[in-house]
Amino acid sequence: MMHDFIVQEAGFALDDMPGVSRIAHDKSVRYLFKDRVLLRFKHGSARGLGSNIDTQANDDFIDAQVDLLGMPEAMKVELLWYENRLRTKLDRVEVTARDGKRRLWGYPMGSEPDIATLPFDAPVDPIVPTKTAPLVTVKPVPKTDTKDGE
Repeated sequence: MMHDFIVQEAGFALDDMPGVSRIAHDKSVRYLFKDRVLLRFKHGSARGLGSNIDTQANDDFIDAQVDLLGMPEAMKVELLWYENRLRTKLDRVEVTARDGKRRLWGYPMGSEPDIATLPFDAPVDPIVPTKTAPLVTVKPVPKTDTKDGE
């Protein structure tokens, strides 16, 4: 879900920008900047790499030597996003380049990402019901007479 929100927000920022081409790819998008930089969006891993499913298309993207789009000079980069522990907002965003399983370089984007929260209201404080009903009703235990004097 977070990935979809990021792609949607990127569309608002990038779709009408001069020199930027949107390329629909499978269920996501990529962006080509001035025929030089090809960008895709990925959830960042603890190793500073995009989380991926091993497919031929993914292998071609992460292999720095593979020519995509018929443009051998185009650099392939990933915009990695990391959510907070509760997965309610972004913690940080990084731009990285890789060659296979090796991170070539990366840098953070700003001190705080522009897409900081999800586009729906999530309660911050617990919701307190207006009328509290007991969850458990304790029934009195009837007293029994004991003949043994206890």
